[in-house]
Amino acid sequence: MFRRNIFHIKRLTIKIVFAAFCLLSVLIYIHSEALPAEMMSSKEFFKRGLANYEARDYKSAIENFQEAIFLDPANQQAKDYLEKARKKILEEGKSKKESERKEILKKADTITAERKKKVQENYERGLERYKGGEFLRANEAFNAVLEIEPEHKEAKKHLELIGKKLEEIVNTGKFKTINQLYYAQGAIFYISGDWGKAISQWENAVKIDKSNEELSEFIKIAKKRKQGEEALALEKAEALYRDVLAHYDEKEVNEVIKQLEEVIKLNPEHKEAREYLNRVREKLAAETTPSEECFQQGLADYQTGDYKSAMENFSEALFLDPDNKQAKDYLERAGKKFLEEVGAKREFERREILRKAQTMIAEREKKIKENCERGIKHYRSGEFLTANEAFNAVLEVEPEHKEAKKYLELIKKRLQDIVNKGEFKSVNELYYAQGAIFYISGDWDKAIAQWENAIKIDPSNKELSGFMEIARKRRQEEEAVEKAEVLYRDGLAQYNKGEINETIKQLEEVIKFNPQHRKAQELLAKVREKATDVKKEERERMLRETVDKRYFQGIDYYAEGQFNKAIKEWQEVLKIDPTHSGAKEYLKKARDKIARANSREKIREDKARNAKEEKIEVYYRQGINYYLAGEFKAAIGQWEEVLKMDPSHNDATGYIAKAKERLKISGEGMGYSDYKEEIEEYVKELEKTGTTDEEKDELIAIHYQDGLVAYAQGDLSQAMKEWQIVLKLDPEHKKARRAIIKLQAEMERRKGQK
Repeated sequence: MFRRNIFHIKRLTIKIVFAAFCLLSVLIYIHSEALPAEMMSSKEFFKRGLANYEARDYKSAIENFQEAIFLDPANQQAKDYLEKARKKILEEGKSKKESERKEILKKADTITAERKKKVQENYERGLERYKGGEFLRANEAFNAVLEIEPEHKEAKKHLELIGKKLEEIVNTGKFKTINQLYYAQGAIFYISGDWGKAISQWENAVKIDKSNEELSEFIKIAKKRKQGEEALALEKAEALYRDVLAHYDEKEVNEVIKQLEEVIKLNPEHKEAREYLNRVREKLAAETTPSEECFQQGLADYQTGDYKSAMENFSEALFLDPDNKQAKDYLERAGKKFLEEVGAKREFERREILRKAQTMIAEREKKIKENCERGIKHYRSGEFLTANEAFNAVLEVEPEHKEAKKYLELIKKRLQDIVNKGEFKSVNELYYAQGAIFYISGDWDKAIAQWENAIKIDPSNKELSGFMEIARKRRQEEEAVEKAEVLYRDGLAQYNKGEINETIKQLEEVIKFNPQHRKAQELLAKVREKATDVKKEERERMLRETVDKRYFQGIDYYAEGQFNKAIKEWQEVLKIDPTHSGAKEYLKKARDKIARANSREKIREDKARNAKEEKIEVYYRQGINYYLAGEFKAAIGQWEEVLKMDPSHNDATGYIAKAKERLKISGEGMGYSDYKEEIEEYVKELEKTGTTDEEKDELIAIHYQDGLVAYAQGDLSQAMKEWQIVLKLDPEHKKARRAIIKLQAEMERRKGQK
């Protein structure tokens, strides 16, 4: 047993020795491979670095110098050369950058030189084509210049000249052949980018002259560009259509409609877009509320630039639906646009007024100069009357003209000297001067008498003959003016008495004698308008009386059972007023009565009801008709007649109370009676100031808008006042009438809640 163990120990020892030997061999091998690097000294690294430095491999030199310093921090040479190597690398970098910079500058100079060369070549080519009448090729060449140098003055100038030449050929007819006209028209369309029209014109030209190479070339260019634009439009339309389909749920319906319309505009043949647009519109129409309808109309007005109508429709939309956010937003936008438009309009008007004023001033100065020169000329030739007229014409334009005043004084003095100091050469000259003095003072008869004496002596004096005619005419005018004034006073007196027809005749006579009588013209217009209103009111009153008379006569016949007579009366009512709801209703009832009277059962039923009950029903129903029409006083009158015949009629009693409450709400209850006089005075003041129809429409719109604002703010009394003003200015204003009815209902509801 002991021997066996010894044996095992020996074997184990041998194995351990063998393993140690192998391990030692491996370590010796590894050590022999790594030894040279590990054994390099600081000096050896320095030498290697120096070799790299001299070979200009500064990066490797730096690495070796750093190793040398690491092994021997005191190696000063390694430190010095490390610094030198670093500097060399920096210098190399700077040199490289400078080289690159010079290369870039060189390339830039080359590009600039090429651009200049290209600009010059294109410009010279354009100039050559322009001079040769090849405007299309010249246009292309000059545009090529501007693509390189957008501010090239000469190229711009020649492009303008080309445009001007083409416009002259087309607009002023400066063409030698019809072919030249086709060329110019096509060129204008081509320059503006309308390829189709350009091709059409040039094809006409090519039919006449097939040898025109320039046109053949540009027809191909235009066709290519047209095809390119069409293809681009189709691509854009398809992309937009796909975008609509992809994001339909994220967009507003109006935006979808707008995009689909744009698709169809780009590609009119896009069937899917058309079908989709129709479906969207149908869906929108089905979902549209009254508020939305107003909003859509406002949006249409906004897009067409009618901002005033847009504001009205957006306000109406808000009135119907105060939570309509889109209407609020667009109302604000439309308001801003409207103010901008008004500002621009005022600025334009200001400039126009300024331009007209400058023109008028220039004309006035010209007229003054001409009359002044004419007056001096006639004064110097002794024609004092003609000179006097010319200088007075100057003063009509410029009352403070010193020279004209001076010459008028000289004329008077000269005439006075002739008459008073005897400075006349002939008796004819004396008659001339005396007549002129009377003429200047406005004494036409004496002037004419003096000049007639002068004409007897010298019938050839054209100046005197002319001024005699003027004096006679002015005498007649003065007489006519005096007569017109007398007639006007008579007409005014008749007007104050209320004699309308006599006033009109008198005022017409006034205007015959004096067409410039402003007061007579104004009064005549006012009287005629009043006469028209009176006639209209009288005619309407008579028709109303006839309608009421026949209508109530029919009711009496109906109550008495005379249905055929009642029908005849109501038919006459409907001839005058086809919308009369009461006549229509009772006409139907009467015919039903006659139909029922043909049967025995109906006859028994008719006998069972007495005339008094029939009359009660008629008055009760008529009261309801008046009530629904807003004529509350008339309704109360009908129901009071019912109560006279049947005091226990509860429905009539209840409706009388409601009608009285309505009267109170529309009048005294909400303060309307307090401002009724104020409204009347306001409207009268507008009439006095001569408000135009346009201004009146604007005021109506403003008051209607103010009413909406007051309503929105809860100020129902102010809203009622604004809308009553609107109806006073325009009784046919449907929106205001509708708003008042809604407001009355709101007031009644609030009062019921209280």
